[in-house]
Amino acid sequence: MATAIDIADLSEAQIFSKQHGLAADSQLRRKGVSWKTTQVKLANGAWLRHRTGVIALAGAPRTWEQRAMGLVLACGPSAMIGGGAGARLHGLDGFVAWEPMALALRRGARSPQLGDLRVLWTKDLVLADLKLTLDRARAGKHSAIPD
Repeated sequence: MATAIDIADLSEAQIFSKQHGLAADSQLRRKGVSWKTTQVKLANGAWLRHRTGVIALAGAPRTWEQRAMGLVLACGPSAMIGGGAGARLHGLDGFVAWEPMALALRRGARSPQLGDLRVLWTKDLVLADLKLTLDRARAGKHSAIPD
């Protein structure tokens, strides 16, 4: 499932690399990238505004996985991709071409206003669940049940 990564030991470039060419504004601020630097990179076309609160690298491929990561980054640390979209990220049979996005959020999280996104509200989502990443699925861990 997609979730924002822990950026403590990563460079700005590594953040973009591990998140399909995306970074949350808040992640960049924590790495010391100023608002002014962000505005300059947006103005000169090096970076693009993917959605509110999320920056994309100008040359990064626009993929379904990037869209999933962008939703998670836009909705904050209590969000993760769920439903059929989560099954696709894990590479489960029958979901390889799944397109609709569903976002699982803990009750009380901010409600996204993101068009056709389906929100799955849950009271059972715990922080340990949020540590699953796109990289986990891509590394061949295809279980629908977290470790």
